[in-house]
Amino acid sequence: MPFVRPISIEPSGRFVYVVNANVGLSRIAAYAIDAGTGALTAVANSNLPTGTNPSALAIDSSGRFIYATNTGSNTISAYTIDTETGSLTFIPVTAAATGVRPTAIAVDPSGAFVYVANGDSNTISSYTIDQGGGALRPIANSSVLTGFSPASIAFTVTIR
Repeated sequence: MPFVRPISIEPSGRFVYVVNANVGLSRIAAYAIDAGTGALTAVANSNLPTGTNPSALAIDSSGRFIYATNTGSNTISAYTIDTETGSLTFIPVTAAATGVRPTAIAVDPSGAFVYVANGDSNTISSYTIDQGGGALRPIANSSVLTGFSPASIAFTVTIR
């Protein structure tokens, strides 16, 4: 049985995504949510490989991109989301290197930046999101030290 990691729901609430972290079976999968019953149905062509041992997911505020931290390979996998079907397409240019053991990931509310907490290097790495295709680009000299073994990252949101 696969070891299931965190689940993320994209902003429209129509799809849910989950990463499975078994050695050799590291994958991300998509499921459609039935609005009436809440039942899940697998989305066709959405069970895709990730880096080694994925540990966390984050979806941008537009619902177009999803990112997975890969603790075993110290990378981030990136995918575009088809907003109609929920299916995923791997973005090959964004297996971006992070610190050591990326354990958590968050997209800022504006959808412009990604932040990754790195558990063994005790840092937060920062990236910009290419709004055209979802690729991540490291922000130069932006890594900051945290306390010992950061495990989560979140943003405040102002509601008006």
